Amino acid sequence: MPLLTIAHSGIGTIASCRYSTVLKFADTYTSSDKFINLFYKKASEQLEADVYTYLDSSRESVQQYLRNIDQQPTGAFSYYTATEIGISVPAIHAIGDHLEIEFSYSEMKEFKK
Repeated sequence: MPLLTIAHSGIGTIASCRYSTVLKFADTYTSSDKFINLFYKKASEQLEADVYTYLDSSRESVQQYLRNIDQQPTGAFSYYTATEIGISVPAIHAIGDHLEIEFSYSEMKEFKK
């Protein structure tokens, strides 16, 4: 039986894709210390554990992810739905290689530029 392997490189965007971000997070929101603390709080509630265990990163690394959302090569991305903005950051393989935290637009009002 033949085995097919496909390797993807580069960045592509499909307009209808959930993770397609034409609007960058930094264009609209600030990644202030207060926002980072909100991210940690929501992530800890979702994971029911210490965030750093699952992100396999130091606090400084996670802060870099969050301060550079949608910038390569951080691996942290934002996506927008009708009611929420989501942030996806790299995580350990055991929880799916990334962690998505969603914020309602009302939660994000104070971080809007």
